[in-house]
Amino acid sequence: MTVSCTDYCTTILQACGQADGGPTNTNQFYDQTNCMNTCSLWSKGAYGDMGDSVGCRQAKAHAALTDQTQCEAAGPGGGGVCGMRCDDYCTMVMGHCTVANGADPPYASEADCMSACMGYSYDTSGLDYDPNAISHLNCLDYHLRESLSDLAGQGIDGGHCDDLSIDGGTTRGACHP
Repeated sequence: MTVSCTDYCTTILQACGQADGGPTNTNQFYDQTNCMNTCSLWSKGAYGDMGDSVGCRQAKAHAALTDQTQCEAAGPGGGGVCGMRCDDYCTMVMGHCTVANGADPPYASEADCMSACMGYSYDTSGLDYDPNAISHLNCLDYHLRESLSDLAGQGIDGGHCDDLSIDGGTTRGACHP
């Protein structure tokens, strides 16, 4: 199968549904535009490969058509299957939360992002996107997903890139205790 953001986004929205702004079990994106903006941040890869790529997520999205447990792996965080959680997180933060996109970057470098991310555990018993999971990667993933929707014209609070920092200057990020 040809690796394509268009096919990936159409398939994951069909299989997993559209997000509504709150934490959910399967929903990953708000709409096609939100998905396409996010997909543009990943390497293409090959269909069905393992790693932080469109190809891995596209194969998982197709699998999710009959098995919704695949939605997390198909989503932006990769579910620990399509890339390691912190690798996926930092790729998207560094590619999206930029001055060019009108954001104040929450980390000075990818190494700073990785160091910060490694300080957060992932709560496997919780939702993938949970704004209340303070001190967990689930909270960071929630605010990252919200920040990615900002480019999709959703009118959602544009301050979510600031929420990703473990110490946003004088204000700590939303997920830091």
